[in-house]
Amino acid sequence: SPIALQLQPVPLAAGSAKARSALMLAKSHFAMREYRRAAHVLEQVKGLQHPSAVFLRSYALYLAGEKRKEEEAEEVVDPVEKCQVKNTELKVLEEELSGLYEEGQLDGFGLYLYGITLKGLDLKANARKILLEAVREFPLNWSAWLDIISITSDLNDVNDASRDLDLPNHWMSYFFQAALNVELQSNEAAKEMYTMLRSHFPDSSYVLAQLATCFYNVRNFDQSQSAFEEVRRRDPFRLTGLDTFSNILFVKEQAAALSHLARQAVKIDKFTPEACCIIGNYYSLKGVHEKAVIYFQRALCLNRNFTPAWILMGHEFMEMKNTPAAIDAYRTAVTINQ
Repeated sequence: SPIALQLQPVPLAAGSAKARSALMLAKSHFAMREYRRAAHVLEQVKGLQHPSAVFLRSYALYLAGEKRKEEEAEEVVDPVEKCQVKNTELKVLEEELSGLYEEGQLDGFGLYLYGITLKGLDLKANARKILLEAVREFPLNWSAWLDIISITSDLNDVNDASRDLDLPNHWMSYFFQAALNVELQSNEAAKEMYTMLRSHFPDSSYVLAQLATCFYNVRNFDQSQSAFEEVRRRDPFRLTGLDTFSNILFVKEQAAALSHLARQAVKIDKFTPEACCIIGNYYSLKGVHEKAVIYFQRALCLNRNFTPAWILMGHEFMEMKNTPAAIDAYRTAVTINQ
């Protein structure tokens, strides 16, 4: 294997009641989203180097930094500056995890955490390398695959980076390559891959929704709508991707269908960016642009990195002849995707 890390699970020391208790207590704090308390509990136990403990403590610190970053971003008015607020825990985590990496003491989850830490520090080439190692160690970590996609602007770049770290011989690699093709707007290649995957996973609403997105990207709205409607029949409580479906209904001016979709989204979970965008599209189609902006802003309050909401809000500001606000919205969308 090209990966030097061949860790075997290291059990907690026999009779280490204190270590076991600390790990369970930290997990409880983590479940309650008290991330710093979770990290502090594990820091008090000297010599606790079990991979689970290392990951839990480091990930708790990472999420504590992310939480603080979100709080600081709320105090920034300029949308571009909001995207520039950083996680202050990243540098400390990088120093610690790099040492463990050199010693070969990171398992697949530790490698994933090291990779997203490097990504947060804008060390994209190194982050991609580590994340590729992470998916070789544990191919089922879809979050790691998505992070590889998010820091990649060109397929050849991935091939260059993985020259010595080939993608694992695992079915998840096909999902990755298909999703990467969608990200790179290679929609024909993506459609072929998802059609193949659908033959193996015929009941997957995710695969069908991705096919619908491919049709949408090539402006085949009729086929995209049919695919999304099948997704709705199979998985009626799914909201992921339905903001794209609402775009289709908006373009085709199907107000009744869009109204029904908006009502259903509110019943499922109105406090999601997707639901807010669907409602915003409905008000936009009705010509109530001010109210549409309010809902797109609500979507961004729930997830300020939700690019579709920035783009749709830019469209609404253009309809309202507010060109400076539209430019800010479009610029923020571009900044998030960089």
